[in-house]
Amino acid sequence: MALFRVGDTGEPVRDIQERLHALGFSTAPDTSGVFAEGTSSAVIAFQKSRRLTADGMVGRETWRTMVDAGHLLGDRLLYHRMPMLHGDDVADLQRRLNAIGFDTGSVDGIFGATTLRAVPGLNTTMYWPGILFGAPMLCSGANVGSRVGCAIAVPASI
Repeated sequence: MALFRVGDTGEPVRDIQERLHALGFSTAPDTSGVFAEGTSSAVIAFQKSRRLTADGMVGRETWRTMVDAGHLLGDRLLYHRMPMLHGDDVADLQRRLNAIGFDTGSVDGIFGATTLRAVPGLNTTMYWPGILFGAPMLCSGANVGSRVGCAIAVPASI
């Protein structure tokens, strides 16, 4: 991934600006597709909010964190695979599962083996009106090392 900073222009900068806006960080008064002081300030605010090095540039770590922050629980199918899924949606699932007694370990936003182990317990014991977790659950033997693993359709209501 390239490093984006003040002075850069184009579609990648526009993408960065749109993601920042969606996350609540204004890039004003910058023109769309132009990385200037407004975008740099928004990037710094985002980096500080995520405890990243606040340098106002979008490199690999800031970009990955920005993409992860854009995932909300229910937006996509969560499942165990390699490389592991990660994002704010996974962290939200982990928090919710921990809150109702299914141990996912620490809330790290990574759908790893510990999160996977919590899911079968949920699958066999929990029911929410209109959602039986057994129905949308797709598993292939719950083999933690497999690329297929388990998938779970998670309602935003848990």
